[in-house]
Amino acid sequence: MELFVIELIRLIAMGNVQQVGYRAFAQRKAIEKGLRGQVKNLADGTVEVLVVDDKGLNDFIEALKSYPDHNTPTQILKTGIIEVNQIPEVFSIDYS
Repeated sequence: MELFVIELIRLIAMGNVQQVGYRAFAQRKAIEKGLRGQVKNLADGTVEVLVVDDKGLNDFIEALKSYPDHNTPTQILKTGIIEVNQIPEVFSIDYS
């Protein structure tokens, strides 16, 4: 059996992004753009977004910056690439 590695782009959303519906917003935007990946809260108050690099990625990042439910601008940092052995089938929220 041949193993393969998939690269996910790791983004960190900073600002007022927890307890405000940001993960659900990110999931909606990803689904609208046909992207696959995952979003979750981190202990430091930021939100991690892992997404398969695709043609809609730049538009998705711009959408993440414009979260409409608060006045604080959201900063998105592209922090690297994570290698996984399984392709995400959808864009999901990790509640752990």
